[in-house]
Amino acid sequence: MRYNLFFILILLLCACKEPRLIIDNDNSQKSKAFITAFHEGLRLKIQGNYFKAIERFELCLQEEPLDDASHFAMAQTFLLMGDLAQAETHTISAVELDKDNVFYQVELAYMLRNKGAFEEAGSLFDAIISSRPREIEYYLLAIDSYRKAKNYKAAIGVVDRLETLKGNVIESALRRHSIYVEMGKLKEAEKGLLQLHAQSPKNPMILATLVDFYFQQGLENTGNSEKFSTWPPLIEDGKVNITFGEYQEFKEFVEFREALEEEPTFGQWSAAKSETEADGWLLCARIWRFDAGEKPITGLQGWLQEENWNNLKARLASISESDKTILEAKANADVLDFGTWKYFFSDFSEQGYSENLTLGAAFSEHKNVVQEKSLNKYVGIFGNIGFVLLGFALLIAVLNKPLKTLMHGVE
Repeated sequence: MRYNLFFILILLLCACKEPRLIIDNDNSQKSKAFITAFHEGLRLKIQGNYFKAIERFELCLQEEPLDDASHFAMAQTFLLMGDLAQAETHTISAVELDKDNVFYQVELAYMLRNKGAFEEAGSLFDAIISSRPREIEYYLLAIDSYRKAKNYKAAIGVVDRLETLKGNVIESALRRHSIYVEMGKLKEAEKGLLQLHAQSPKNPMILATLVDFYFQQGLENTGNSEKFSTWPPLIEDGKVNITFGEYQEFKEFVEFREALEEEPTFGQWSAAKSETEADGWLLCARIWRFDAGEKPITGLQGWLQEENWNNLKARLASISESDKTILEAKANADVLDFGTWKYFFSDFSEQGYSENLTLGAAFSEHKNVVQEKSLNKYVGIFGNIGFVLLGFALLIAVLNKPLKTLMHGVE
């Protein structure tokens, strides 16, 4: 019975691909000195003693120059120290030594993107998609990297693959629009955006993008480059020269925060929001785009009054002061700031929550759903790790001293 249990545990452990023991390319057993140095390095890194951690990982590489885990540990430590060149060098080594390790590849792709090597980053994110075909994040990163490298053909190719997999995703459709604009294919850019607007006529992101598109084309037709440059920023330390889309986001945020104070139901809020001011902006922008030669409009200020701008600025300041007072009274109070609202709000109005549910309760439920989806991405990974650890615990309990001899000093 004892040996049957051992055999079953070995089979279970071998069935799990990740994580693996620290072994090099020819599967030779690591020495006790190597294992001790590696684990000391990890502990020192966690404690913030980076220079001592580097010394331990260097000892590992002196003994095993081709150990990918040691190279990656060195890279992560150098990254924490701010030495990006060394971090990149060791990450590249880790990737070359273990070409199937997606975690190494993702880290290297981010490094390449951050240093401006967009073509290389795009290619690597594109390769990662093959291993993680259902992760939308890597498609979007590949698209953005190719776009910044001006490799529009490759970017459009990734958009096509994402839409084949997931359908007409708003994020990918908006990126396709931006790529066509940069390529000068304005008819294709407009056609795709109008199709998106027809599918989601109340989506503020799509409306704002349409307004910006028409407005920018109107400016190019008249040679006018004026935006909001003569008006003060909407928020403290904010940008002066913002787009209409950015202005509309601030306006949506203020209206949502003010609606929360009135405590309407989700149904009441949705009905009041159905006729959005953005529809009016869209009409004005279309006039500006197509009839600029006939309409005496001198710039965006021709259809957005400065008093409206200042009114929005004052309302944002009032919300900021209110939140500041709440946080001073209770540091961990739950206040809805602009960044949090923007992250969770994008598809909130289209979710179809019960009309009798209060707006605050509906938004809280929506946040929980979004957070749960994000969390579920990692449950499988941590489940495998827990399964492996449980297997080792049982294996140790069964074999005890024989296992210690077999593992050559591994703690």
